[in-house]
Amino acid sequence: MATGETATAENGTQTEPLVLTATTHVVVTTKVEAITLDNTEGVLTVGNTHKINASVTPENATDLTVTWTSSDNDIATVDADGNVKAVTAGNATITASAGNVSATNALTVKNITCSYCGGTGHTSSNCSVKAADQKAAAQQQQAAAQAAQQQQAAAQQPAANTNNNTGGGSTAPAPAPSTDNNSGSTSNPAPSGGTSDPPVGSSGFDPVNGSWSVTESHDWTQDSSNGDNPTIGKKG
Repeated sequence: MATGETATAENGTQTEPLVLTATTHVVVTTKVEAITLDNTEGVLTVGNTHKINASVTPENATDLTVTWTSSDNDIATVDADGNVKAVTAGNATITASAGNVSATNALTVKNITCSYCGGTGHTSSNCSVKAADQKAAAQQQQAAAQAAQQQQAAAQQPAANTNNNTGGGSTAPAPAPSTDNNSGSTSNPAPSGGTSDPPVGSSGFDPVNGSWSVTESHDWTQDSSNGDNPTIGKKG
């Protein structure tokens, strides 16, 4: 029955016209035309990470979702935000897809090279060769500093005191006793009260005159039997 026709009941009674309507829903979508990466190739060292940025056009595309994949997760992995992590040395392709279009980044992963020793697999911050060299240098510097301190201490050390006197002054050597020119015998030292040194060839001290005798045949001595006026006598 077409729209607007009149339906008639079987018993012949005429009814109201039957009206039919239809609704159509139209959905318009905008497809992604292109996807662009901020770089199409790169190099990473093992353990490092890098973010790849993707731009989708047109900007009013119905679905702007970008999907990331790696051709070899053993070499490099990538998360949903485009963060790439280098795992082992080798080559991998990182792909960004949106709609029916995609873009790729050719990634090369290299081993870490130490800037100090040139070895791979580590950096200078954890280089065992560098640590050993630094330890040896520190030991050498410490030894040199200790040697310098010892030299300085030795230079400041006062000379050993060889004086036997308790007063600390230097001791002059005692004069050699004089000898008699005739007999060669050693003369007696001057008695208490004498002030002059014995002349050469003297044989004794005269307490009365306060002088040394130069008499060749007499030996003058002090006789304490007479008190303050000692007797002077001839020997022999």
